[in-house]
Amino acid sequence: MKKDKKVTAALKETRVLKEEVRTRLQEASQLFNTEDHGFIETETDRERTLKVTQAELKKSLPVANVHDIFNLRLTDFGPYSGLSVTRNGQHILLGGKKGHLAMLEWKRKNLVMEFQAKDKVKDVCFL
Repeated sequence: MKKDKKVTAALKETRVLKEEVRTRLQEASQLFNTEDHGFIETETDRERTLKVTQAELKKSLPVANVHDIFNLRLTDFGPYSGLSVTRNGQHILLGGKKGHLAMLEWKRKNLVMEFQAKDKVKDVCFL
């Protein structure tokens, strides 16, 4: 039986498209992973998690996570009303009500950019 070139080419293109869609869906699921990681469970319904301090968290967290906890005291240009984090979680953008904007590489605790806008900052967002 003779093979039809058009049908063979169409099947090949369909396979390639299916594979591309599969890889894009895998990338999207990694990027927009919305599973709940790292939350605090209460023992009773009346217990509130707002009263948990950083010192208490340090006692119960693994050593690898304890190194990620740091204190960021920004009293000069605060209060800070805007906070945004990049999709990969590498950078944090802060916006203060007195016009202060700062971008931090939080894992290394490195200041990437700092800018003093001469206007009130209500919110910030990474695009």
